[in-house]
Amino acid sequence: EHAERLGYPVITDAGEHLRYGKPSQFEEVLKEHPELKLVMAHVGRHYPSADEYTRVAKKYPNVYVEITFSSVTYGIIEYLVKIFDDERILYGSDMPWRDPRPQLGWVLYAKINEESKRKILGLNAARLLGIEPKKEARRTPM
Repeated sequence: EHAERLGYPVITDAGEHLRYGKPSQFEEVLKEHPELKLVMAHVGRHYPSADEYTRVAKKYPNVYVEITFSSVTYGIIEYLVKIFDDERILYGSDMPWRDPRPQLGWVLYAKINEESKRKILGLNAARLLGIEPKKEARRTPM
C-alpha cells in the first residue's frame, strides 16, 4: 500500500519455483493495487517464463520485466521486445552475485535496434525512477 501510494517501484523475483513468484500471485496483488509499480525480476530465463509473465504485465502499464538470469536463453531479448514492449523491459545484472558482463552482452549484441537497447539498458529504469538521464552519454566502443 505504501509503495503504491508513494509511487515507489517494488522489485520481486519471478519464478514458478518460488513460493511467492508465480504470475497468478502477481496478478492478485495488482488487482488490489492497480497503481503499484512492479518489476518482475528474472523473466529472461526461458521462453515459457517470458510468455507467462508478460501475459500478466501486458494488462498493467505500470509493470516492468527485468531480464537477469545466470544463463539467459539465446534470442530471449529479441523475443521479449517482439512479444512485449521495449518501454517496460529492464536490464539487470544480479550484482554482486553475478558478473554483469554476460547480461550486458546479451543486450548489446541482441538483434534489436539501438533505441531499444538504450531503453533496456537505462532509459526505462530512469523513467521508472523519475530520473532525468543525460542527453548523450559517452559511447563505449564494442
